[in-house]
This record gives sequence, C-alpha cells and structure tokens, in this order.
Amino acid sequence: MDRTFPNTKGAQWLDDAAQPTTNPCSRSCGALRRRMAMNPNKPASRNESVSPNRYATMARRHYEMWLGDQLSLIPESERDSFYSTLGDQIAEQVESVEMALRGPDPAGESFMERLGRFNMAHLQAGP
Repeated sequence: MDRTFPNTKGAQWLDDAAQPTTNPCSRSCGALRRRMAMNPNKPASRNESVSPNRYATMARRHYEMWLGDQLSLIPESERDSFYSTLGDQIAEQVESVEMALRGPDPAGESFMERLGRFNMAHLQAGP
C-alpha cells in the first residue's frame, strides 16, 4: 500500500506499521538550526516565528495593497519603525486573545486535553 505522509514532500509509508521515510519536522528543524547558526548567542525555539515580526510583514503587505493613500502619509524613513511598532502591538493583542481563549485549567484535565485546548486557542487567536 503506497500512501504519502501528510505535510511532507515525497514521504512514503512502506506499510501500515512503518514510519515515514522522511522526517516530517525536517523543514522546521532545519530552520531552527539555521537560526541558531546565524546567532549562536540567542536561544532559538520552535515557537519562535521564522520572521522576526510576521505581523509587521502582513501589515506592510496590506497597506501596500489596499491602503496606498494612508501609506503615502507616512514618511518613507519612518515606515520600518511604523510597521515594527504595529506588528508588536498586533502580536501582543493576539497573545492576549490566545490566553483568554485558553481559560483556566480545569481540574482533572489530561495532558492531551490541555494540549488540544492550547492548540485550539492558538489557532483561533490569530493567523
């Protein structure tokens, strides 16, 4: 039976009990190793975004595509600072919403239930 493993390119199951032939996290692990190699003094984590400020990048694209008139009011020399500040504010709001969605830890909650609750809150909080 020849099936592909989800979210991997070209990983094949050898049979129903076999493991995939490629590591499904090799892409993210490779990115983590590259970040560590570029700056060994800064600890890197899997939760760290690949982009230093992904919300700033998203805001920049949005302004450029849809809000050209407002963008022209921001001096060219101040745009990087504007997007960085905006991205930080968005990240704080997303984190706040995520924490609120998590809610308090119910008594007797298993590890997997807690993990599921945390993951769902993360997915609902933002992009």
